[in-house]
Amino acid sequence: MTNENNHEHEEEFVTLTDEEGNEQEFEIVLSFEHEEQEYAVLYPVGDLENEDAILFKVIENEDDVTFVNLTDEEFEKISKVYYEIINENE
Repeated sequence: MTNENNHEHEEEFVTLTDEEGNEQEFEIVLSFEHEEQEYAVLYPVGDLENEDAILFKVIENEDDVTFVNLTDEEFEKISKVYYEIINENE
């Protein structure tokens, strides 16, 4: 992997709103860059039924940060990068 930086966060949280207007709080557990694009791994806070982390593309503008869902193709590619990072850190 080239040009990648891992950024561990100390209890950083974000509230996201879904398409139906429901808000959900997430903990940002890891962010990393791959091919000059930032990605974040978010874990839902207080959701005992959903134990899965979610991968998002991070788009930063001047005063705003947007977490964008990955396409299926992006997810397949970035999840492999994520698992490589996890395996390197074990």
